[in-house]
Amino acid sequence: MDRYLKVFGAFVLLATLALPMHSVLNVVTGSVEPPFYVLADFDQGQNKMLFYLVAIIWPTLVLALLRLRGNPRLAIAIRVSEPILLGYSWFVFTFTIFEQLAIGSFVASCAIGVYAIGAVWSDVAAFRNWRKRSRA
Repeated sequence: MDRYLKVFGAFVLLATLALPMHSVLNVVTGSVEPPFYVLADFDQGQNKMLFYLVAIIWPTLVLALLRLRGNPRLAIAIRVSEPILLGYSWFVFTFTIFEQLAIGSFVASCAIGVYAIGAVWSDVAAFRNWRKRSRA
């Protein structure tokens, strides 16, 4: 069940690439600029684009790396770094100063939450399995 939650959260997060993330509010004039789409407005010169892409793509890469069962140190490193990456993604999608959040940010925050539940559930199960093996 935990794997399905993580996969669902990662795929929903990838689907947010097609949704608007936010609109920029011009404080001086009070007007709202057009919505920001991650892929449609992609410009390599802007760091904001890379922050969004990393926050969206890392769960899929982590799931692919966790499928490689050959290296237990890699799995431990990924499990330790997941909470940091979850916090990073949540921060990117939630705390955007001077911008009105759009539907993409809300869906991405929910997808990160679903992935986080699956990650915690998976880590608890992995810890229990490790403890059983170490006792035997």
